[in-house]
Amino acid sequence: PLSALFSPPFGRVAPFSGKMEQVSVFCPPLRETPMEVAHVRYGKSKPNRTGSIPVIGSGGVYSWTYEPLVKFPTLVIGRKGTAGQVWLAENPSWPSDTTFYLEWKRVINIRFLHAYLLFSPLSGDHAKTTLPSLQRPYVEKFPIPLPPLHEQERIAEILKAVDDKIEAERKRAEALEKVFKTLLNDLMTAKRRIPKELVGKLAHNMEGPV
Repeated sequence: PLSALFSPPFGRVAPFSGKMEQVSVFCPPLRETPMEVAHVRYGKSKPNRTGSIPVIGSGGVYSWTYEPLVKFPTLVIGRKGTAGQVWLAENPSWPSDTTFYLEWKRVINIRFLHAYLLFSPLSGDHAKTTLPSLQRPYVEKFPIPLPPLHEQERIAEILKAVDDKIEAERKRAEALEKVFKTLLNDLMTAKRRIPKELVGKLAHNMEGPV
């Protein structure tokens, strides 16, 4: 099961940023001090000029602009509206002013971290309010599992294989639905006729034994 990929024993837990007196661990840590992963940055209002760079808000890509705010792969985290939603941005992007984004302090497999935050989403008191909002201190102190990089990469490979399979099945289902709709339209508009032999077999099967 997917939960097994993020279950102990592996790695240790560290905050995104900020200071902590103690590190929670799945197994004995190599160090007593936390290993900081990233700075939590605020997104900005998008420029008016349009282009080919995606603008990512709390709900995902909603517009396009001409230059990136972030040129490196990052995770964009909704802080207003759909607060806590995490979006993977592997190409240059513009996180909007309703989001946070992560600026890395060390090498980490971004797909691994994205998958973990989907599996164990950012949540807290912000989720209980009428107008949900996520505070930066909460994100900075949110614990994440930090296995060795080669383990992160292996887990990310497994999850990508699953995602690829799901996407292939989705495309297959869409293709079959298009074929069905085309065939149905042709039959209803008499563009296509069912062979008499098939009609006879269908009628026989529908009658069945009394």
